[in-house]
Amino acid sequence: MNINRFTEKSQEALREAQGIATRRNHQGVDVEHLLLALLEDEQGLGNSVLKLAGVDTTILRTKVEAELAKIPRVSGTGADASQAYVTQRLGRVLARAEQEADKLKAEIAEMEEEIKTLGFRFEVFGKNSLLISGIPAGTTGSEKELFEGLIEQFKKNQAELALPLRENLARSLAKRAGIKAGQKLGKEEIEALLSGLFACHTPNFTPEGDTTFFIFDTSKIESYLKR
Repeated sequence: MNINRFTEKSQEALREAQGIATRRNHQGVDVEHLLLALLEDEQGLGNSVLKLAGVDTTILRTKVEAELAKIPRVSGTGADASQAYVTQRLGRVLARAEQEADKLKAEIAEMEEEIKTLGFRFEVFGKNSLLISGIPAGTTGSEKELFEGLIEQFKKNQAELALPLRENLARSLAKRAGIKAGQKLGKEEIEALLSGLFACHTPNFTPEGDTTFFIFDTSKIESYLKR
């Protein structure tokens, strides 16, 4: 198993699973540790998939905690929980994840031209590597994080929505590269944002169907501000 083949988010979940095992003085990092790490990331893809499948994550977390409580704690001279090893159970799960990753990379290769129309520039090397040399204009941040975010959002959309390939990719990029709540913008950025919004075919709604703006009578502003 090569952890470097997993996405940054997956690597973070594995590190958190090891942290959970260490804090509880468990000798091995097992499936339950990883599942708890995924459940603790409330905004993560794992939580979203479980909820979409109808899983009550609160009940599941309680059951996972109960299973972890059964695992013996390592203590005493010579005990070093920081050296927790990956159990065979978790190893099999991660090996299966690697197989699924290979399938995803094959799908990316098939979608290569569609992804490039969004503005990404990359080359596929064998079945294990991608070299990203460019990202869409107007987007910021790490090329790796943006590309991985695009693929994660694409998979989430596949599970939740029945969309054509190109629309799914476009929505996924819009979601991951969009301006985040609380982000401060300058005057030029605001003007560019509004110009781009009203150049859209349906400026009234986000890709998820949420309302982007409201129209109201200015004469009612005073009544809105009264307590």
